[in-house]
Amino acid sequence: MSSLAITLGATVLCAFLGLLVAIGIWFACPGSADKIAIILLTLILMPAFIQVQSWIFFADAIAEVINGLMGTVFNFKGVFAVILTMAFASLPVSAGLTLVSLLSIPPEIQDMVRLDGPGQKAFLKIYMPYLQPALVVGSLFVFLVNINDYGITSVFGVNSYALELFSQFSAGMTVYEVFYNGLPLLAVCLAVLAVFSRYILKSDFSLGMTVGFNPFRESKLMILLAIVGLMITGLFILVPLGNLIYAASECTDIWGVLSDSFAEIFYGMLVSVLAAGVSSIPAMLFAGLFYRSKAGYWVLGLAAVPFMIPGPVLGLSLIRMWNTPLLSIVYRSSLMPVVALVAKYTFIEAIIFSVAMASLDRSLLDNIQVHWPGLVKSIICIAQLSGRKWLAAMLIVFALSMGEFGVTLLIMPPGYQTLTIKIYNYLHYGSSDVVAVLCLFMVFIISLVLIVLFKLLGGGKNG
Repeated sequence: MSSLAITLGATVLCAFLGLLVAIGIWFACPGSADKIAIILLTLILMPAFIQVQSWIFFADAIAEVINGLMGTVFNFKGVFAVILTMAFASLPVSAGLTLVSLLSIPPEIQDMVRLDGPGQKAFLKIYMPYLQPALVVGSLFVFLVNINDYGITSVFGVNSYALELFSQFSAGMTVYEVFYNGLPLLAVCLAVLAVFSRYILKSDFSLGMTVGFNPFRESKLMILLAIVGLMITGLFILVPLGNLIYAASECTDIWGVLSDSFAEIFYGMLVSVLAAGVSSIPAMLFAGLFYRSKAGYWVLGLAAVPFMIPGPVLGLSLIRMWNTPLLSIVYRSSLMPVVALVAKYTFIEAIIFSVAMASLDRSLLDNIQVHWPGLVKSIICIAQLSGRKWLAAMLIVFALSMGEFGVTLLIMPPGYQTLTIKIYNYLHYGSSDVVAVLCLFMVFIISLVLIVLFKLLGGGKNG
């Protein structure tokens, strides 16, 4: 129940902060808000530990000031620290979707508000119903992303359900017993995913937005909310970058830290590239079955199970499956993390591939089935038509794999570790300047992916 309460708290806080951030950007940057919305949505790929380390630095600096002024010791730990960090780590998706909805308000609604009087009551009664789908979808997404996470909670010394499952295995339980104990959490995740899928199918989040008129520019309360939203945006940007840059500047040998971590960087990138490429094969098959089969949603639901399973349960299940005489050659090799990442993130690529297929003209798909008979040939032809979206899907999985911790930690072969695992180890036992350097390098890698994704999405015009 504690994990559920923490995740719900982070979800509600994230939705509230996301609404304020969207309002702030809507007021301050009306001409470029559509591009900012896409940038926000892609920032969800930034690993959560970037926010973790940054807020620890920030809280420590504030604690020194408080201690100097009042003599009170303040420790940034516990449930509050977890909820705040989770909310800020997931803020881009909530703010991005809400901003998309704000920019997609029909012109006739804007005219109605202008005639009725642009006050906060008009915003609540007229605008909020249009923003509700974005807030609900964003909240459900934030819940699904964080409910199985135990990386953030472990850093702040808070127990979670996923971490408890891992402890049960360490205490002597079998994989089957741990999986059975994890079924309630899996059931909750699948139920939320079902609601998420149905809700998002009824919603229209178009990246081809038309920036409309803001009828609330004369409302003092809305201006105040916009100012607060811009302050939250500043915290979201400046706390990670400012604190990491400051901490990294205290490192006397930045190049030495990166060179010492070259093996982890190379191995992490190699595993992520392989995971993104290999995941595309089953994802294409799932997408093809989703389109051709009447039970398409059950097909995607099947692909979602590994993604929804708590990290320790998925990792232990893979160990039980692959640690056999027949499959031991893979289990003992450096490719085992690729297997885990493919199992977890095939669902992400399957969803994007399915959306790409659904966006194609129905008659074109029928012609493909006639002239390119067979599932494999049809998928190859569709991949050529939707190449940019399919490449974007693989880049997303690459970025997610670079930041993955929960599953890869359990199945990592001896003598190997990814950059993410090394950062988490240093979060517990290492020096802050080294952690900052490694986090900034991770930000650099993911930023390159985000730039390419932004170009693939048409820069906000041709998504």
